[in-house]
Amino acid sequence: MATKQIRSSVGKGGVNIPEDVGIVQTLLKSKEIYEGDINKICDLETISAIKYFQSHFMEQPNGRIDPNSYTWEKLTGQLPMGESLLSRITKIELFRILETSRATIGELYFDNSLKGYVLEPPGPDSMAYNSGRRVPTGSYKLRWQPISNSRWVNTVPLLYNNDVPAERGILISGGLYPNGTKKNLIVGTLQSKQTWICDLEMTETLPHIIDFLYLDPQIHEEENNMVKSSPRSYPYPADNSFRMLSTLVHYIYQKNIANVRLVISSSRNFD
Repeated sequence: MATKQIRSSVGKGGVNIPEDVGIVQTLLKSKEIYEGDINKICDLETISAIKYFQSHFMEQPNGRIDPNSYTWEKLTGQLPMGESLLSRITKIELFRILETSRATIGELYFDNSLKGYVLEPPGPDSMAYNSGRRVPTGSYKLRWQPISNSRWVNTVPLLYNNDVPAERGILISGGLYPNGTKKNLIVGTLQSKQTWICDLEMTETLPHIIDFLYLDPQIHEEENNMVKSSPRSYPYPADNSFRMLSTLVHYIYQKNIANVRLVISSSRNFD
């Protein structure tokens, strides 16, 4: 079947006629670049997918496809693609290291190094809706989800796979205490981790808990550089978490969310 032609430009700054947008989304989806719905709306996920596709043959992708353009010819197979798109999958790793009756704590790795920590709901793993339990280990795809309650970012990653559908609404977000992770994954710095551990060890969350934060002398220098030496370096304790969230969101955006995978695993001694 011949590929339908687009009548006008699609993408960033384009005319974005709904039918044209749907054609581009369908073509990108067939190449496993675009993970969203064929909604015929030129949203951030569509533009991001276009930019990633262009990154294979353009030094400065512009996120736009014009009729009969070089990008259009590449997308429709009129010109050879060359390198496989799947060869650029970026992996972010969550390694679970500690579990209590109230929460799970893990280490977050990307760019081949420890970047932060993650707070999840307690176990056991569950695929059920509203279970209040953490998601199963495995590989997850990501998509952008707009949020309105953060002064750091306006969109965060939502994770899903064949076992945990996107409709379950599991987000990677920011926060301070274990009781804030009903279903989401909360990211944070070393200071955030110490706050979580303190809170898990106490029967009540004290307003002055930030006074007891400390830097573990056993943590190697690379981790210590992620945070300031004083626990009062930031005006609000939660800022440590949201700074980490902002860093992660920027990283995923740069790598193109359609080709990022979150891989969750557990240590051998993890119960």
